[in-house]
Amino acid sequence: MKFVVFACALLVAGATALPQKINEVEPKEPRLITNTIRNIIRQVQNAIRENGMDPLIIDSYEFEYNIPFLVDVRLFLNNFSFIGASDIVIRQMDYSVLQNRLRFNIELPHLVLVVVNSGLKANVFGERYSGDFRGSLAIDGVGLSGEVRVNVGIISGISIRSLNVKFRLDRITSNVHLTVMEEDLSANFNKLFNQDIPYLLKTFEDSINQFITDTIRAIVDEVLKPSYFSGLFNEIESY
Repeated sequence: MKFVVFACALLVAGATALPQKINEVEPKEPRLITNTIRNIIRQVQNAIRENGMDPLIIDSYEFEYNIPFLVDVRLFLNNFSFIGASDIVIRQMDYSVLQNRLRFNIELPHLVLVVVNSGLKANVFGERYSGDFRGSLAIDGVGLSGEVRVNVGIISGISIRSLNVKFRLDRITSNVHLTVMEEDLSANFNKLFNQDIPYLLKTFEDSINQFITDTIRAIVDEVLKPSYFSGLFNEIESY
């Protein structure tokens, strides 16, 4: 979904950036572009909320699956909540018509997952399995920032000149109790999220940013192909 939003925003920015005369740049054009992107983000926020994804609350859930003498699985979940997915904050959004440059900084400030109690019991071909999970997991400062420059030509259309994207994650706070087969794995689980994952993100920061940049560029390049637009228009006309 975020890739689609980014692609749409880029297309709008490139299409509306064409002044009629090279020495005539309307002051309202950058605002039109950034406001369009802001509107797209608001639509994403509304869609998340309207589909019950923020807050996502499950008071009670139970699942049972049984094949006599072979498989017996029972799972339960009590008081599950996930909050913060629609709180998309725009830290920066500006567009330069003269340079055909869009700079952005978008963040999810605070994501929180809470499970009051959950558990699993299973018997598979005579082998018994069990586990339980409860606690909270908070993620602070998940964001994407970057800069995209485009070439705009009357004949050649819109193409990406350069694209740089940076991912950031300020902090993860895990306070979870986890047991599997009556073995307490809480310390290992919390260490994974509180220490190991942040360390790996920092260690491989450049590689991660390059991967995200390359992925976004590949998708946007595909979207900008004339064949994509012709197919899109044909689909629209068919409705």
